[in-house]
Amino acid sequence: MLAVGEQNLLSVADRDDDGEIDAPVVAAALAQASEMVSSYLSDYMANFVMVPSVTRATVDIAFELLHVGKQSTEDSRLNYKRAVQWLSDISTGKAVLPGQPKTDDGVIDPGDPLVMSGDRNWNRQNASRLF
Repeated sequence: MLAVGEQNLLSVADRDDDGEIDAPVVAAALAQASEMVSSYLSDYMANFVMVPSVTRATVDIAFELLHVGKQSTEDSRLNYKRAVQWLSDISTGKAVLPGQPKTDDGVIDPGDPLVMSGDRNWNRQNASRLF
């Protein structure tokens, strides 16, 4: 989750105060955030390939979840709220995922492929580069 900064991550993910980021804590937040994102994008999951904006939303959600028992920053709360609102808009059809094919009638078919970018699929292993 280097996207949020190592010191910021350390401040919320060092649960045993040893000066190190606790990887299991970060993995748990990522898993919870991923489940949340998946619930919003469930209509797209059959053909889903991770795109950067969804990765960013997942990181923003996970980072806010790491603030359990700690005061979150205004930026963290705002990023979380924006991510959830954007995902909600996608799930209700008010917004589309980047690269989502558009039809002539403007109707989005969730069964259509989203973005194809080689063999890069979202999973915990490649997501760990974000943390």
